This record gives sequence, structure tokens and C-alpha cells, in this order.
Amino acid sequence: MTRIIAHRGSSKLFPENSLSAFRYATDCGADALEVDLRCSRDGVIYCFHDYHLSRMTGFSGYLSRTDSKTIDKLHLDSRQHLLRFDRFLHEFVGRIEIVLDIKSAGIESDLVRSLGRHATDPAIIYSSFNAKIVSKIKTLVPRSHTALIVGPIRNVKMKLDFSANLIERMQSLRCSVAHLSRLLAKPGVVKRLNDAGFAAAVWTVDNELTARRLIDIGVDGIITNLPEKMTHLAKKKHSPVA
Repeated sequence: MTRIIAHRGSSKLFPENSLSAFRYATDCGADALEVDLRCSRDGVIYCFHDYHLSRMTGFSGYLSRTDSKTIDKLHLDSRQHLLRFDRFLHEFVGRIEIVLDIKSAGIESDLVRSLGRHATDPAIIYSSFNAKIVSKIKTLVPRSHTALIVGPIRNVKMKLDFSANLIERMQSLRCSVAHLSRLLAKPGVVKRLNDAGFAAAVWTVDNELTARRLIDIGVDGIITNLPEKMTHLAKKKHSPVA
């Protein structure tokens, strides 16, 4: 059955990467929470996507150059501050599968330390666009489950045989899952990944027709801003009378 992964929580209804977004997605029956991770100047890991703080908080500054004392005073909305990763873990680890989208290189050791005994939990997926981050995690936690995030392909050579090149890269990184841009999620690509022993999840999918197509071709996961909608759709598609 195709799993529904809440992209930054239920991020169409609540501020992305906020406690309310993650709680709502969990309550709606999402199979997993995807959370972005960045680190402050003084080494505190936050659930936050952007390099810059302005879009979500109105504060002019880069998260990596701002200290946690300042960040903790910023608001995502009238009630919610930026969410520290340790607070996120306290509420959700052990309750639901968690997909960590690691944005900041250099935080891998601190991240693994924060996870403690959960670092090798199969319900924790470490993911990144950055192959060096994925490789570092695998070195720190050999039994970890890792995913390579793959966006639009600009390299002409890789385009010529995308599936073979991707599989070779996945094998070299010892990944379990490919997180594909929906533009790359063709039936042949998904089949070749599955045949090679890799799972395929697709981002970011908020359109019902696209989701139905992806479920039909057998993707393992749909990463969506609308988990409340997609969870219902996936259950309906997989029911005996669908």
C-alpha cells in the first residue's frame, strides 16, 4: 500500500514544520512526517526549511548565522514559535515514522546524538539532496535507513540513462529509498528501482489525479502538503471496492 508522507506536516492548513502541522497530520492518519532540519549559529537544530528566516517569520537573517536565543523569540504565527528538533522528537518519535530532510551539512553527528537510541530505528529515515550528507549518516549509523532526494535532472549525460545512473548512485550510497520529483516518477523508472531492491517515494504531490496515477504505477510513498486529503485517497484506492 502506498504510504502517505506529510511534507512539513499538514502544511497547507498550518505553518510548515510547526507543531500544529505535525499534530494534525498525525491525527489525520498520515503514515509518516517529513521534517526539514537546519542548525543555528550556536548548534541548536530546528525544524525549518529555508536558509533565510524572512519568509516564515519576517525576521531578516539566515538561520545558520542566528543564535538560538534570538530564534526562539520568532513566531511562525500568532501562537507558535519555531520548533526545536528535540521538542519534535519528544512528541513524535516512536509514534509515527519520521523522514528527516537534512538541509545543513555538518550537523550529522549532533543529529545522531539527539536521536540517541532511536538513531537505528527503522521508523527513522535520513534523507537529503546532498549525497555527502547521506554518506556521512551511513558512516555514523551503518544500520540506518537513508533516502536520496532527486530533483529535476540538468546533467545531460545522466538524462541519457537516468534509471541506471540513479541505481548506481543509490548502490554506492547504500540508500534504501529514492525520493523522486514527480516529474521523474515515470512507470519505467519506478519499476527499475523496485526491481533493483529500492523503494520510490514521490514529492510533492497535492493533485488527486497525479496521486492516483502514482498509486497505480506502484510508488511506495507520496509526499504531500495535504496528508488529510491523500490519506483518504490512498485508503480508497487500496480498498477492495475501489
